[in-house]
Amino acid sequence: MRIVYASDLHSNKELYHQLYELIYSENAKELILGGDLFEHSRFIDEQFLFLQEFLIPFFKSTKIPVSIIAGNTDISDVFEELKKALKLEKFKFLNSQPQYIGSNTPSFGCPFITPSPFKMKNFERRDLKLDNVIQSSSYILNHGKQVSVSEHYLNDLPSIEEELDSFCLSNSIWVTHIPPSGGVLDVLHNGQSVGSNALRNKIVKEQPLLTLQDIFMNHQE
Repeated sequence: MRIVYASDLHSNKELYHQLYELIYSENAKELILGGDLFEHSRFIDEQFLFLQEFLIPFFKSTKIPVSIIAGNTDISDVFEELKKALKLEKFKFLNSQPQYIGSNTPSFGCPFITPSPFKMKNFERRDLKLDNVIQSSSYILNHGKQVSVSEHYLNDLPSIEEELDSFCLSNSIWVTHIPPSGGVLDVLHNGQSVGSNALRNKIVKEQPLLTLQDIFMNHQE
């Protein structure tokens, strides 16, 4: 089965149009999107406007199944509205429970990234469950409002390692917004490696059929 994968389109309409053309020129049978559908913004109205005016019509115009995860620039409330708008069977929002691509290929999704200098923490998690993370001046967006969180906020949430516990079926596809550590996909412009050790360990242990990840970049303030 021919699959087209893309991530980090960041509200760029031209990239979405190119993706649409690629789907049909390659006769793809499935589209998988790995997060960062929207441009980073502190203002929920900007993402809602792009959602209503462009993204929902774009998805409804596709004639093939689409599997989606969020990314760290996607505001949680906006992404939930996208889920409500795309209730047809051909749209799948991947998570820690297996869903099926094609007729019998289980797929999982994880939208979280490791702790970063970015201030918004909706889609950040500690990497390993024993990690202790302290970050100051952070916030989450909740119903369009910035809500300050404590410096220990991430320690109270499940780690990426724990989020990946259910990724265990053989011959499965894993879609994650964070790349595994130790490669070239997880290196920032300044040379810092920000990939997930938990994901790398899980891949080595479980040997999934296919993993698809974002290329991590400095794209937030």
